[in-house]
Amino acid sequence: MRRIFLLSIFVSLLMCAGDLSAQTAVVDNGFYLVKYAKDTVRIGQEFRIFYASESGLRDFKAPQFDKAKFKVGAESLPYAAKDRPWVEGKRVELDLKGYSFFITPVDTGLCVISPARAKVNGKSADSPADTIYVLPLYEELRDCSVKVVPAKPVAGKPFELVITSRFRFDVNPEVSLDQFNALMVRPRVGMTMDQSGSSYTYTFRLIAEQPGDYSIPPFDVFVSKKKYTVKAYDFTVREGSAE
Repeated sequence: MRRIFLLSIFVSLLMCAGDLSAQTAVVDNGFYLVKYAKDTVRIGQEFRIFYASESGLRDFKAPQFDKAKFKVGAESLPYAAKDRPWVEGKRVELDLKGYSFFITPVDTGLCVISPARAKVNGKSADSPADTIYVLPLYEELRDCSVKVVPAKPVAGKPFELVITSRFRFDVNPEVSLDQFNALMVRPRVGMTMDQSGSSYTYTFRLIAEQPGDYSIPPFDVFVSKKKYTVKAYDFTVREGSAE
């Protein structure tokens, strides 16, 4: 008999940085702006930028982001990285120290990434500005996926239910935990960034005491307050003695 169980839970997204690969950088007098994103993103797709120099920055003054265009996450976060970004069409190796920001575009069109001000090699300087083109959201959430890890969980042993999307999202899953021991009642929330963009995950850690067929019924995810419904997900839990 297929088991369907019901728990309504809503959580805010707490971001954890994962792997980052620098995409492009612009430089003026040793003052770099490194952008960890493609030149085109979509509304709600958070990315990271990095104001830095190889000698470090002093008296750093954060940029004035246009609040009508961007929502700023972690502000003036000290950061150091050995990067290999593209600069003027060439891949270069840089050992940079400075300040990074997570920013989320909230308007479409061509958006200016503001310069910052600091002392670089003892001299006051403004970083170069840059731009990024922001597209609207997809008409539908095409790439939200659900899986269990391992793919064939065993009764009595922990497994994870993982919800993944390419967009920053909140989730209100109608998930039944009646048949599970919930090792992680509040899901673990994370983010990774790579050259293909950003991935966001919600992970529930559970134990099924009994083998059988289980069904996660359709549930809602929210991207920039717009609701999408993810289809039901079915999986099987094997006997505890199964190999």
